[in-house]
Amino acid sequence: MPRRTTPPRLLPGHPVPGRPFRYSQDSTILPATAQWLLLWAAAHVEKVGLFQGDGLFATGGRTVTLPASMLGVLDVAGGDGRRSSRREYDPPAVRAARALALVLLSDHVNGGPVEFPQGADEEEQRRLRYRVVHVWGRCPGRTAAEAAQAFRAAADRCGA
Repeated sequence: MPRRTTPPRLLPGHPVPGRPFRYSQDSTILPATAQWLLLWAAAHVEKVGLFQGDGLFATGGRTVTLPASMLGVLDVAGGDGRRSSRREYDPPAVRAARALALVLLSDHVNGGPVEFPQGADEEEQRRLRYRVVHVWGRCPGRTAAEAAQAFRAAADRCGA
């Protein structure tokens, strides 16, 4: 197969104007916007459930390679365990989408902007955001429906 010399007009994962969002658990197309990533995560947690157990597969929510905790769902939505060698991806766009999705989701489940200690660098801020989402998802009694609603509410903030 000849090597492509010009970049594609629209990279896989970018929303196509006029086409509705579609979810497929086996899809190798990665969302390259935070909004689509969060919508994919919402659909995925509704499909597989929310993992809250102490063992890797102690409860029903899981994927082939990752438990469907809040962070696991976010990772799978961002491509972990779903990439294909037959597709071209835009890694900077996917990384940027994952980073923005984490900001939007952590701020939403926190009830407002996450506050950081003075002088916190970017890595410390990311770890704190991960912790906020992790703790929210592990709250006893948290349901997959609540998790999906949180992902959708965070996705709604993309347009705000």
